[in-house]
Amino acid sequence: MLKIMLVDDEKSVLNGLTYILKKHCSEYEIMSMVQSAREALQVLKITELDVVITDVMMHEMNGIELTKKIKKDYPHISVIVLSGYDDYEYVRQALKNGAFDYLLKPCRYQAIIEVLRNIENKNFEVQSENKKFKQGKLLERLLNGQQELSSKWSTETTIHMAVISANKYVDKIFEQFYQELENVHDIHRMGAVIYEDLFVMILHNPVDVEVMKKKFYKYQQRFCSNGVSSIRMAFDSFSYYPRCLMDAYKKCKRMIEFMEFNELTCVIDEKSYTKMIERQMSISITSYFSGNEVTKLLIGYDDSKILEYLERNLNQLYHLGFYLDPIRLKREIIWEIAYIEKELKQRKLKAELPDIIEEFKKIKTLRDMLNLLKRYAMSLYIQCQNKDDSPHYIRASIKYIELHYMEDITLQKVAETVYLNPWYLSSQFKKYTSKSFSEYLNQVRIHAAKELLRHKDLKVYQISEMVGFQDAAYFSTVFKHIEQISPKEFQKTI
Repeated sequence: MLKIMLVDDEKSVLNGLTYILKKHCSEYEIMSMVQSAREALQVLKITELDVVITDVMMHEMNGIELTKKIKKDYPHISVIVLSGYDDYEYVRQALKNGAFDYLLKPCRYQAIIEVLRNIENKNFEVQSENKKFKQGKLLERLLNGQQELSSKWSTETTIHMAVISANKYVDKIFEQFYQELENVHDIHRMGAVIYEDLFVMILHNPVDVEVMKKKFYKYQQRFCSNGVSSIRMAFDSFSYYPRCLMDAYKKCKRMIEFMEFNELTCVIDEKSYTKMIERQMSISITSYFSGNEVTKLLIGYDDSKILEYLERNLNQLYHLGFYLDPIRLKREIIWEIAYIEKELKQRKLKAELPDIIEEFKKIKTLRDMLNLLKRYAMSLYIQCQNKDDSPHYIRASIKYIELHYMEDITLQKVAETVYLNPWYLSSQFKKYTSKSFSEYLNQVRIHAAKELLRHKDLKVYQISEMVGFQDAAYFSTVFKHIEQISPKEFQKTI
């Protein structure tokens, strides 16, 4: 129901508007009728209103100035401006000052009613959004423990929480999914909120986990069509106690992180999660990454064996055939790293534990963790390296270039094969070969091109492509820079 005030210095207009509203919109309430802007402002101080319908031309203060004043002091009130002047400047000023609409006199009653219905719809949407916002803020406080769940929920035998994560959040689809749950086996919704980039839903009984899974999997296609490829849902059921939502959220978040770590896209509940975690109890991380073994290889400067050890053992860990708990795995690996660095420090060798721990915090998947371990072990090896000849990673890089020069290889690709940062490899490559990575690569390619140029049936552009250059003109430029002669001229000398 809208509460309305009419403002017009003509009594007949006020009576006419009153008649229209009472006849066609009896559910709306006319709170006041005044004949000046000054009176209107006095009424606004003591009366709660939703709408003001005002004339443009009035004494002392016109309707446009009144609109500006109302929107400044009472922004929630909608203003409809009536005018007998079909003047664009009046319309522009009224709308600029915040008027909801501008109607010309004499206006048909249908036009006034339509505008009021639009205002009513707008107010309903605003109220719904405000309610949803307040509900969301309440849920956030319940999830982070700033507030406890009201005891009125103690009558519920079971409460349920579903937490959804996605690589790309699509709020409208998730909210629609949440709304449609109302029609599934009498599921009742308590609320939903986006919290820490997760979509959290609170439901109460009856909820069947299998029904939830089927409903969620049904929606996956719709999610995927909106660019969402990695969707995960964690589901937990629990009884009421004041901080039950906070504890359930922590549990669901751990399940989400577990799925993300193992690159799973599915729905899991506490029962299936516990079962998967228990399988890891049968293994020890030291069987795959032993601080004692890594230290022995580092101190012995056996670079080929340390790479072999990491490749073999970490690949076995990756292909165990069951899923790993990131919390336990990270804790055990950090213990092994701490052992390695303690041993190296005792031998006065540099080690930097804080750096690796900071990187561990950012790790999302098992794949990333294993790659980090390989890079870490290689960086420690570099710190321990004190031989005069070029280290293994430089020899390995050169070998890779010589085997793959005809491909579109980059410094990044080569760095990945030796588990080093590209910037570091670049500086070390220059140090040990006296050439930059691109200079060395070009030298290898030109050497191969010279051999191919001996075959006079091959064209220069063909040879350019065969040795890895994408552009024949650039190939000729590089060839001439290195050999002081163009490819064609070189071919003629043979």
